Amino acid sequence: MRLTSTINPSTRLEEDVPVLVVALDGKRKFVSRPKTYKDLQRLIRLRFALPEQAVLALHVSTLDVCAGNDVEFTEEEYPLLAPVLDVISVSVAVDGSIPTPDATPPLSEEEEDGAGNVTVHQEPEAEQNDEEDNAEVAEMIINRVKQESDDEEVFAGSRFGGGSDTEEERAEARRRVGEALFPEEKPVHVKKEKAETKPLRLQERSAKKAPKVEEEVPVVTPKARSHKTHRSASPTKSHGANLTRVDTTASERSETNNDPDRFKLKITLSIAGRDRDCNTRAGHKIGKILDKVAENLDVNTKGARIYRLEYDSEQENYRKIQCGRDQTLREIRAWDGMRFEIKLYDEPDSEDDEEED
Repeated sequence: MRLTSTINPSTRLEEDVPVLVVALDGKRKFVSRPKTYKDLQRLIRLRFALPEQAVLALHVSTLDVCAGNDVEFTEEEYPLLAPVLDVISVSVAVDGSIPTPDATPPLSEEEEDGAGNVTVHQEPEAEQNDEEDNAEVAEMIINRVKQESDDEEVFAGSRFGGGSDTEEERAEARRRVGEALFPEEKPVHVKKEKAETKPLRLQERSAKKAPKVEEEVPVVTPKARSHKTHRSASPTKSHGANLTRVDTTASERSETNNDPDRFKLKITLSIAGRDRDCNTRAGHKIGKILDKVAENLDVNTKGARIYRLEYDSEQENYRKIQCGRDQTLREIRAWDGMRFEIKLYDEPDSEDDEEED
């Protein structure tokens, strides 16, 4: 095919471009011109999303010998016609049978009467082509619907069900075909239902979550208090509030995990007042805890010191005991819920700081 721009006639391709224009159901698409007839049918099925079992009939009407009529060609003629093909029209068969268009009457028909005179009958060419196009389009629409649905009642009285059609039956068939091809209102109703029901579901979920939080609080709090009194005497009010929250978390951890070697520790960064819960094991070293806190709090713990906090009931205050980086939690006799404090390398030691025994 040699292509020329309709906007700028000087823009053209002198060489043959191996492409074809394929027309089906009112759509036209470019496809590459293959070497074999089977490859051409495979490309048409692929571009128009047709099933593999669909039988295709290919026609051409743009050649001069076709005189504007659709002329079918098969696998035998394709290699000979391929270099001059440009536009191909496709019709899809129904139930394995290829629909054959009505025979096109000749442009002029000669009749000879008894006296030997010849009479020529002329038929309007435009009217003839319009009737053929309308019949072909209607047939393709009905074929497409019948292929997607096996409802034979839609086509009662047509060539699928036998018998003669009435005008009412044909109108009813056309109406059903239009509804099947263009279902305009159905998706709109579905979207409205989703928009109305979605907020109601969210309200039901939030209403169910509220009582669940209230039920969990009284269950955990008594255990936290008993755990606190077992470890040490009652501290001051300010420290007691923090210790209660830590012990509550520790009680929840001990309920879900019965492994005595697992701990949840409270790590505090003294210079910033930030703290983190740290899940660890008895065999882990203090240095590993420092590295984990450095990652979570985004600080440099190189040269930092870590202290374990023990409550002194006589002085009513926490006593800080420094731990070595190579010591394990088992060696310093740590327990679940124990508090630690980290001092960075540039922070001075306080009077309460002590060395580990």
